[in-house]
Amino acid sequence: MTTYNTLQQLMNSFQHCLFFNLSDKEWKLPNGIARLLDVDDSGCCWFLFHISVDDTGLYETESPARIRLYEKGRDCYVEANGKAEILRDPIEWTRCNKISYGMAKALRYHGLIVRF
Repeated sequence: MTTYNTLQQLMNSFQHCLFFNLSDKEWKLPNGIARLLDVDDSGCCWFLFHISVDDTGLYETESPARIRLYEKGRDCYVEANGKAEILRDPIEWTRCNKISYGMAKALRYHGLIVRF
């Protein structure tokens, strides 16, 4: 259990992530840089993408992905493979401790939440 807590703390110390969508579908979330919101106790990483919400209805909901948590000037990074899930419902966002009610209201129009 201690090893997981140490990894969780290390991952939470990063602010940004390179996101690589490994899906072969035509309408997939594009590769890019996301902001790490939180790594929760269940092992899920929560990311914020600054993407026009109008376009997100076209993207597939779940896809295989790779992330690389990094920060300029640090000599380490964390890389992981898993399943990325686009969360469109603000009620689902409440499971992330770092998303407040006000933030959830704003994100409905100006951002995209992805759970990895």
